[in-house]
Amino acid sequence: MLDNCLACYQECLSTAMIHCLEMGGEHTEPDHFRLMIARTSLLKTPLFAVSG
Repeated sequence: MLDNCLACYQECLSTAMIHCLEMGGEHTEPDHFRLMIARTSLLKTPLFAVSG
């Protein structure tokens, strides 16, 4: 399960930081970008809980 969380976290973060920023426009509007970053936060929570 943790491997899946880590893979998903990395994919979401990469998508936000690379794809969204390169696409611009609606992909960088505050609501959309906040949603992408919020997803990464939710995915890293179990990772920190286990490693902590």
